[in-house]
Amino acid sequence: MAFIDANRADLGVEPICTVLRNAGVQVAPSTYYAAKSRPASARAVRDAVMIPVLVKLWEDNYSVYGARKLAKAARRAGHDIGRDQVARLMKAAGIAGVHRRRKVRTTKADPEAPRCHLPRGWDHRLASNYGPPIWLIGDDRRSSAGCQLRAFGGVGRTGLR
Repeated sequence: MAFIDANRADLGVEPICTVLRNAGVQVAPSTYYAAKSRPASARAVRDAVMIPVLVKLWEDNYSVYGARKLAKAARRAGHDIGRDQVARLMKAAGIAGVHRRRKVRTTKADPEAPRCHLPRGWDHRLASNYGPPIWLIGDDRRSSAGCQLRAFGGVGRTGLR
């Protein structure tokens, strides 16, 4: 709908619908005109009225209320609206409540520290969970970032269980 609205002055509705039909999107010109002449649904009208009301209530309460508390605040303010509808309208308005829990952060990364990334194809695992252990030989090298990289090659299975 928005694509046709944006381009209909330049191209016309019928040619746009023909191109869309060839691309696999079935849109008839009569469908477009019927949708444009149809009045807005009751839900769309109510949503347009309620979103600013909910945003105002949310801002008045320090922008911390979630859907449950905002629904109760709206009911106290005299609006007949349910919790799920409030959640849908909050998502449409781009607002959300805050979480009471603190985000757990066990370590704080040093942005200046060099990062070590193993090259593609290097395996982090030294032993397989499937089958007997493998004798490994290795070579330790230092990378340009100052990290120690270990290259291992399998010599063969030991035959021990």
